[in-house]
Amino acid sequence: MNIPMRNGVRRMALGALEEQIETFVRLQKEIHILKQYVYQQWEKDKNEQLSQFPTLAYIDTNKLEHIKEYQKLKSLSVKTLKSMTACERKKEIIQIQKVHQTMQTIVHAVIETINKYPVSNGDLRKRNVNMWYRPSQ
Repeated sequence: MNIPMRNGVRRMALGALEEQIETFVRLQKEIHILKQYVYQQWEKDKNEQLSQFPTLAYIDTNKLEHIKEYQKLKSLSVKTLKSMTACERKKEIIQIQKVHQTMQTIVHAVIETINKYPVSNGDLRKRNVNMWYRPSQ
């Protein structure tokens, strides 16, 4: 990246680059956590033979993981992001934001189902669910 220095413009460009990369990496991590939550709930409900877990959440998450575009987003490294043009990075950020929003919607459906149909009054999932789900700022 060979941006000429003119009144601090290079610093601003590098700051924007770092911000884009931080956003992308943060979204990658959050998507991973959201997927883990869905799969953990699926396993827990499957092992306890509960039918309240929305099967579609598991199916949708699994499908999402196998989509070619998601595989590309998942494997993008910081080095690759830095070598992209600003326009290319912006496209990738928009794509990962869409995936992130999809995962948030899936997890929200799981949480709603758990809260709506608790197994019993002592269902610990109802109290512990917020430790997993933290929407992005």
